[in-house]
This record gives sequence, structure tokens and C-alpha cells, in this order.
Amino acid sequence: MTLTKCFKCGDSLPEEGDFVYCHGCEEGYHFKCSISSSTYNVMSNKRKITWRCETCRDGQKADEYKAESQKSASQSGMKQQEIMEIKGMLRNLQNKIDGRNLQNKIDGIVKSQQFISAKYDEIKSGHVEMRNM
Repeated sequence: MTLTKCFKCGDSLPEEGDFVYCHGCEEGYHFKCSISSSTYNVMSNKRKITWRCETCRDGQKADEYKAESQKSASQSGMKQQEIMEIKGMLRNLQNKIDGRNLQNKIDGIVKSQQFISAKYDEIKSGHVEMRNM
């Protein structure tokens, strides 16, 4: 099987092979979508040939994942290209969902900063009042 699209973003993989291959789900990933090229390049060959993507490392069983993909593809008659595109869209959707969680965290940080700023202003005005006594 020739890998043509990044499993995470769905964009084309470089023809010269400048991408990383997951030995769990057997998908290809851009370095920017998975692991930095500098980190990958300093890995031992043993680590490189056993590298797994985030999904596979997070505990999803690669064999089950692969079998499920192949089964659903054969049942629906979908082409490998269509499957890759759908997988890429699902990854993008997952990233957007994770972005909402990030926004909630940012909102919490902003509220905390506003609270701290208000307390600072209270202390500062109290200090000025003490000076004027």
C-alpha cells in the first residue's frame, strides 16, 4: 500500500518519503502533524521502526483499528483514497473539539488574571491611603 495522505491533516505526503510512518495503525504522518523531525532524527533505528502515532500510543489497539478500517472499507466498497480523506476529516474535527477545551482553559486564565489584577489594585489603593495618613 502506498501512503499518499497524512492521516492527521489529510494533506498529501511528500513523494520523497520525508514523513513518519506509524507501525501501529500503518498510517503516514507529516512531521509537523506528529513528531518533530529533529526528535525523530536523533532516535535510534530500533525506536524509529517501532514508532507509533499518538492514537496508537494512547492505548487504541492498532490491530483492532486496522481490522475495523479494512472491514468497513470492504463492506462499503470505498476506495483507499476515500478512506484516507475521511480519516483526515475526522482528525481535523477532533482537533477542533480539542480547541474548544483550550478556549475554556484560556477563559479561566483570563478570569484568574482579572481577579489578581483587581486584588492588586485594592492593595495598591490601600497602600496609597496609608501613605496619605
